[in-house]
Amino acid sequence: MPVTTTHHVQRIATNGVQLNVAIAGEGPAVLLLHGFPHTWQLWSDIMGRLAGQFRVIAPDLRGFGASDRPVEGYDAGTLAADVEGLLDAVGEPSAAVVGIDAGAAPAVLLALRRPGLVRRLVVMEALLGRLPGAEDVFAGGAPWWFGFHAVPGLRRDRPGRQRGAVRRLVPRLGNARARSTRRHPRVFRARVHRG
Repeated sequence: MPVTTTHHVQRIATNGVQLNVAIAGEGPAVLLLHGFPHTWQLWSDIMGRLAGQFRVIAPDLRGFGASDRPVEGYDAGTLAADVEGLLDAVGEPSAAVVGIDAGAAPAVLLALRRPGLVRRLVVMEALLGRLPGAEDVFAGGAPWWFGFHAVPGLRRDRPGRQRGAVRRLVPRLGNARARSTRRHPRVFRARVHRG
């Protein structure tokens, strides 16, 4: 498969928001939907390979990266409508759709709502529907580890700065999972340094 590193990034209006979208290659469309807390750049390593045969479309989903951050509309249905509009805006009548993590639910909804639009569907690393016995995981809000992505200074591109950010974050977390991390700091240290 030929490899190309050429892609262009543009802003595309859809469903009331402006999405930041990377596009590369020509051929049948492949739509890549990232998860939390990523951006289109999650796919940058494989876009070049795919672009040798396909037109690769990788948006920053609503609220991520350089896309608009409206107050609402982060449910899977709205995200599916966003990417449906995106495909229409770039003139693609159908696409193979790949969704990972938080990008999986909108990918599945798009396929269910518009089966003629989705040629193939790939979903990875996602829980779709209920997981019996895990109802309490989100009962008190988002899981404690989501907070890591909101901590100033906790950036993967700055090795060595994560330890201080972890120390600032952990005392602010009030649930049992956070308290257990104070008893096991080696686990944090190992994960932070691996980056």
